[in-house]
Amino acid sequence: MHVWIDASGEGANAEVVDVGTNGTITLNIRADAGTRFLQWFQFHVYGEPGVRLRFRILNAGEAMAPEWRDYRVRSAVMDESEFCCLPTRFDNGVLEFELTMQAPRHQIAYFAPFPSWRHQSLVDAVSLHPLGRHEHLGETLGKRQVELFEVRSVRSDAPHVWIVARQHPGEVMAQWFALGFLDFLLNCKEGTSANYFVIPNANPDGAFEGRHRTNAAGVDLNRAWNQEDCTACPEVALIKKRMSQQGVDFFLDVHGEEALPYVFVVDPEGPARNTREVSEPIAMFKRLLLDLNADFQIEKGYPSADGADLSLASNFVAEAFGCPSLTLEMPFTDTEQTPDEKRGWSPERSRRLGADCAKAIEKISSHMTARRRSMPWVIAQSCAEERQLFSYPVGSASISKNP
Repeated sequence: MHVWIDASGEGANAEVVDVGTNGTITLNIRADAGTRFLQWFQFHVYGEPGVRLRFRILNAGEAMAPEWRDYRVRSAVMDESEFCCLPTRFDNGVLEFELTMQAPRHQIAYFAPFPSWRHQSLVDAVSLHPLGRHEHLGETLGKRQVELFEVRSVRSDAPHVWIVARQHPGEVMAQWFALGFLDFLLNCKEGTSANYFVIPNANPDGAFEGRHRTNAAGVDLNRAWNQEDCTACPEVALIKKRMSQQGVDFFLDVHGEEALPYVFVVDPEGPARNTREVSEPIAMFKRLLLDLNADFQIEKGYPSADGADLSLASNFVAEAFGCPSLTLEMPFTDTEQTPDEKRGWSPERSRRLGADCAKAIEKISSHMTARRRSMPWVIAQSCAEERQLFSYPVGSASISKNP
């Protein structure tokens, strides 16, 4: 039996412990460098079709979500066009699954990866659209670009909607969501009612290096939004700078949830949530999305937090801009109320959710437009002003804006 594992290349993460002659392959997941975060894995297995292989991930019990309840490994054959779920079990700290080779090569991953060719297709589609624009905001520590995709409205009073996806690089469904969101916008025949600013991959270094939670410096980007010194997280600084230049009327931070089997949103936790300008559009958005998407629900999610953690993007943006701001979570497993036995939560469902969120936002854009007219935004004129506008004490919910 001739079998080998390729854990190199973009997004790969696996350390081969042993490839046994009996078809048992033992592996470890590599933690994000400089941290204890581990969860994401991705590799290719090569072997003869018809061979049955058994995989054991020895350190799965050390993962961020160590229970692995109802989780199933994703697998795709050579062209990697469709990922299916493999029967998976977790016992005594070891994640085990089996695969019968149907082709000379299979890809195995924690969730279906977002291939680079799809990203390039998206760049081309947005760049060729008459109201689309593709922009490089600046470089990461790994010399990769933080990319912004814009779709503009023809309306002069259109609100500004921001979507940020994949701050945590292992949460790949967020980038699939962004693809569905942009697909819908690009196919609006009469144009959009809002100006959209979409960042499909806020952490390109982490995505390339096969990290699950952090960037190249080991920083969790969604715990860095209130930091004044962003030397170790330029991704956040670049996004905040562009937001200060454009303004924000609605913000959605898109994530994946390792343990909970639900699609849900998390409201902002600071004082802004109690204002009509924030609470009413959020309530409208939820009602619309419930009608549009069967996977979305509002009954279950995270428990309410005590106070606002301004290191989180959605809390920070809500307080800095006084606008509706939400975190959206999708499961790595499947939805409890609408399960798919073959694929679980999938790229297709992520894309559909993205499109439905875009539809819902379009429907409430007139409410946001009225709000924008009455509330002009502060534009940071210099780095010093920007630091004053966007610098808050850690753990504090108090906001000091530069008027």
